[in-house]
Amino acid sequence: MKKEKLAEIYRKYNLEKEDIFKHQHYLIITRSGIEKIMGVEEININYQIIKCERDFVVIKALGQKDNVKIETFGSAVKGKSFRDGNTNSYYVTEIAEKRAMSRIVLKITGLYELGIFGEDESEDFKKPQVQETAPQQAVKVKLIFNNAEFEKTKKAILMYVEQGLNFKQIKSKMDVRYSQYTNDALRLLRIATKETIILS
Repeated sequence: MKKEKLAEIYRKYNLEKEDIFKHQHYLIITRSGIEKIMGVEEININYQIIKCERDFVVIKALGQKDNVKIETFGSAVKGKSFRDGNTNSYYVTEIAEKRAMSRIVLKITGLYELGIFGEDESEDFKKPQVQETAPQQAVKVKLIFNNAEFEKTKKAILMYVEQGLNFKQIKSKMDVRYSQYTNDALRLLRIATKETIILS
């Protein structure tokens, strides 16, 4: 789809970045995006339950905008896995309704023709969840010293490592505060990212 056409859709329906995402070869509109489009276009939808079982529901949706009327269906099957079902939710009726609504809105607005689908239409269309990276824990440094004169330097280095400072930052602070131990401090800092520091 051309950028100009996509920009026009964004403007017309007051969509935000979170309302549309790219999925392989298609553009996918989220549930919030579908509802915004439905509101702007003033689409009325009536639902009829065609089949309603514990793990299988079919809903017919009758949509109308002005003189245009569209009829479509939404279904949901809860199976043991996606091999024998098309949803992993126990709320099969709600899933079927969302799918029917999404299809009505996209059909009436002609967005299907542009290669745009609704997120609720298939589990495959779900927006990928961004995994938050856990903050890195401060490197635990074990220092073994044979000489007591390094004790002050050791404490300073451990304090800065725990604060998450990098080599340059620690070197700078060490040069200012412990200049008499700079050479020894540098020997430690060169391997400060390792789990164990052994200084003979």
